[in-house]
Amino acid sequence: MGRFAFTADEAVYSAWARHAFHGDPWFLTVWPDKPPLFLWTLGAAFMTLGNRPEAAQFLNIGFSTLTIAVAGVTARTLWGAPAGVTAAALMALNPFAVSFAPTAFTDPMLVFAGMTALLLAVRG
Repeated sequence: MGRFAFTADEAVYSAWARHAFHGDPWFLTVWPDKPPLFLWTLGAAFMTLGNRPEAAQFLNIGFSTLTIAVAGVTARTLWGAPAGVTAAALMALNPFAVSFAPTAFTDPMLVFAGMTALLLAVRG
């Protein structure tokens, strides 16, 4: 964490998140093109862990880690324990998932939400 500087997009998302947390939670003066839930959780991460890039990276590392568990449980529900372990291992070693984990992009939260929706659908 903290190895790379924020890209322009990550800096904008962080600015929107801080703006929402400091007086405009409904985005009445700023109109972001990202889901408000992500910006609200990002703002909460900044307020909890401090206004530094590591706070945003920690949030997305958390979502990415939870996605590994959800993918494993989903595969286990569908195909059994060996498939669950295999799915979790493949998700943990996926270069795409690993590269997006320590960022402030919306992707880790989006993938986590999608995998959780799939698990809930599978479980009925």
